[in-house]
Amino acid sequence: MHAQVLGLRTRGRRHPGIHHAHLTDPAGVVAHTAVATYGRFDDAAREYVISRPDTPLPWINYLGSEEYFGIISNTAGGYSFYRDARLRRLTRYRYNNVPTDVGGRYLYLRDDESGEFWSPSWQPVRAELEDYRCRHGLGYTVIGGRRAGIDAETLYAVPLGETLEVWRTRLTNHRPGIAQLSLFSAVEFCLWDALDDASNFQRNLSTGEVEVTDGVVYHTTEYRERRNHFAYFACSAPLAGFDTQRDAFLGPYRGWDRPLAVEAGRSTDSIAHGWAPCGSHHVTLTLEPGESHDVVFVLGYAENPKDAKFDPPGSRTVDKRRVKPMLDRYLQPGEVDAAVERLRVHWRHLLDTLQVTTPSEHVDRMVNVWNPYQCMVTFNLSRSASSFESGIGRGMGFRDSNQDLLGFVHMVPGRARERILDIAATQLPTGGASHQYQPLTKTGNDAAGSGFNDDPLWLVLAVTAYVKETGDRGILDEPVPYHNEPGSETPLYEHLDRALGYTLDRLGPHGLPLIGRADWNDCLNLNCFSETPGESFQTTENRTGGVAESVFIGGLFTLAAGWPRTSSIPTTRRGGGPRPGPWTRRCALTAGTGRGSAGRTTTTATPSAPPPTRRGGSTSSPRGCASSPASASTTAPPPPRSTPWPRSWPPTTASCSSSPPTPATTSSWARSARTRPATRRTPASSATPTRGS
Repeated sequence: MHAQVLGLRTRGRRHPGIHHAHLTDPAGVVAHTAVATYGRFDDAAREYVISRPDTPLPWINYLGSEEYFGIISNTAGGYSFYRDARLRRLTRYRYNNVPTDVGGRYLYLRDDESGEFWSPSWQPVRAELEDYRCRHGLGYTVIGGRRAGIDAETLYAVPLGETLEVWRTRLTNHRPGIAQLSLFSAVEFCLWDALDDASNFQRNLSTGEVEVTDGVVYHTTEYRERRNHFAYFACSAPLAGFDTQRDAFLGPYRGWDRPLAVEAGRSTDSIAHGWAPCGSHHVTLTLEPGESHDVVFVLGYAENPKDAKFDPPGSRTVDKRRVKPMLDRYLQPGEVDAAVERLRVHWRHLLDTLQVTTPSEHVDRMVNVWNPYQCMVTFNLSRSASSFESGIGRGMGFRDSNQDLLGFVHMVPGRARERILDIAATQLPTGGASHQYQPLTKTGNDAAGSGFNDDPLWLVLAVTAYVKETGDRGILDEPVPYHNEPGSETPLYEHLDRALGYTLDRLGPHGLPLIGRADWNDCLNLNCFSETPGESFQTTENRTGGVAESVFIGGLFTLAAGWPRTSSIPTTRRGGGPRPGPWTRRCALTAGTGRGSAGRTTTTATPSAPPPTRRGGSTSSPRGCASSPASASTTAPPPPRSTPWPRSWPPTTASCSSSPPTPATTSSWARSARTRPATRRTPASSATPTRGS
């Protein structure tokens, strides 16, 4: 959950969307203006409570933990998707918009006697509220607001094992008299591929399709032609009307803050054909003084077999038989409560895997609840969707996903095993990796490409962490394809072997690993020099013969391969004399200069020793690099190997500060992975760990 700005405060500032009478004394004099907080942690409930909606940026939570996911802000902004935030986006959201956080799970309340309307979540109407609260919990969010004596609180959650989300809205009349109200819901459907949806307008404005049956809105764009999946949006209450065409609901030249249907108090029963399909329900209610009433909305995703898309067969009507049982179940308020309780038990079980007691409540809070929760979120999404990652440009990161595994393997070892095999299946035959891959197709993202030379080594570290945590050495024998090509399967152990070999096949003139197309190129002048405005350093071609090297990758290799010693770039001055005092190198630039830890640059000495030797004593240059900068290459793939790694490492040139270990037929990592018993880290001495079941 992105509520990291804990304790952020404003002085002397009055929130424009909250009534401030509670801050004044009986004489109307302001009693408290010095400090206003945005929120706090509720340790007993394991929630973050936000007390005002105008946070510096939208503070978001994540819904879902299996296949159906959503992000939701403290004012109900965000979107939902099935497995892949780009290829299966259910609802639209507009990044970098003004005002911010536009698009979401919107509800509108209208007083049918006065015509006044507002949003209980403050957004998008932003009308003044008498009270506002948001509680971001573990896999659920509750947002509530009160205005004109009417309180509305909505619980948002994704039930375990389902590809849908539920909104349970509870309306309470605190007026002394009867309240005549209208409740409107609103979501805007995305036409599945979020990138295409935001760019290919000449096509998309003509393809939107919906069906409405028994008050349920079914989004069916391209279902008749080439898709077997659809979305649906349902309501538990009898409807006074509905809308599925955005412009009919909003009205000409209007936004989500002032929908014409809400202002007029009636829907138009519009059916979308092209343009911008949406889903909106209109419910009318009469509440006695003190009465509460629940209304449930269900937004979901469904698939049909390709040979059973229509009902009856041969018609053009979507087969809804798999969806109706879900609607009958989750449109019941009691079932929503039960689903949320199962969600709480699920998270309690995960978090109880490891609990600590320390002298600091802040450490306890982070270690026991919010850090592991964040680790599970990054496991689910690998940072592919957030308030700043649009879900369009990346997918799952190869490096990211391996790193994420280190934080959650102890909570869900079974799912960690699945993730390892999924990641390894995207590895390339060279031992390299696509920097990112789409979770739906599990194929590499061509936009980012490969050649990020540290990526493969993270797979070794992730598998090591899994084997040490579980003792499951059998995973090393699992057959895994390369680039998900059928028939290319080899044992996972061979994938790790190739990952180590990928590094040793790509050493630079100082005997250190070549940096390749690293995504830190936009911070350092390495191999990428783009003169085209707007061109990404992650996708531009490397300069021919680029030989930038990375001490970081060298250190990462020693961790992955199991060697205890590391190497460094020489610390000499241009004339060969030693530089006084401690000095470290982060990398060697493509021009042959080094980058130091203090931000200073010096020219490294030319190695006087020959380049690193290959296993078997050969003095030829390693494949994929050369002994001189002018002829080095970062792209030549190695041929298949018949012998295991390692080759000679650390390098035996003058750039090394330690001598290489005695070569072995199998790396120390490989030996330890097969022979060492499973171990756990010993907690810090200041903490008292308790393990759950």
